Amino acid sequence: MPNPSFEEYKILPCSINQYFIQETLQEWIQPIPTSSDYWRGDIQSNCYLNPFRINKQPRTGNGMVGILNFYLSLGSRYNYMEYAEVNLKEKLKIGKLYCGEFYTINANHFEFEGSIGVDVLESNNLGIYFSEQEIFIPVSPGQPSSLQREENVFINSAEVIPADDNWHRIEGCFEAQKEFSHIVIGNFNGIDSTSYNQVTFAGKSGSAYYFIDDVSLIEMPYAPPALENEVTFCHTDTHVLLDASSEGATGYTWSDGST
Repeated sequence: MPNPSFEEYKILPCSINQYFIQETLQEWIQPIPTSSDYWRGDIQSNCYLNPFRINKQPRTGNGMVGILNFYLSLGSRYNYMEYAEVNLKEKLKIGKLYCGEFYTINANHFEFEGSIGVDVLESNNLGIYFSEQEIFIPVSPGQPSSLQREENVFINSAEVIPADDNWHRIEGCFEAQKEFSHIVIGNFNGIDSTSYNQVTFAGKSGSAYYFIDDVSLIEMPYAPPALENEVTFCHTDTHVLLDASSEGATGYTWSDGST
């Protein structure tokens, strides 16, 4: 994974919407021109993009990316989402098992836009999409404000990610069916398929804004395991044995990405 903790940069930002992340970060880009942000803990304390200003800090190092995952505008869902994309160091190998993860924390910070209170929201569907080619749509009339993908989202947070003060690990394992070369982090399920909770209630607008840090993807040294036979069981059974043993494996991953 190139620049996995967002430490390598080109220039340091200060103001929000000052740059696209490809102008500030090494390796990472924005696939569509919505406003992902590069936050640094070692820039001037009065800069908007210094996370200590809102009592947050990167999980490791000094850098992290911030993306908006869900947005309410005057009480209505607004189809606007932000993303971060990177070209992997090498293409994935077909038939190999890969496990990936990233860490995220809700910004959990109340802001004002003019006289409207922008409430804190928490949401689900923050995940990783795998692509065989780079996705890059420049600023243009009719440009999309979100990316919806039904396939190749192998890592996804099905449960709402709490707006607390903890970093949460989003993880998953999958067998590569294509030679994927790029990953994109964000929400690919669409605004109407995303669940959210409202944390503060000052106004009619709000956002679920998450920081991302420590992204990784590892090729596992064993074959993808599988259950040999179907197992039928009833809710009255006290237990059921599922044996998907694979030499060297240390745990099970369910079809929804949970472990």
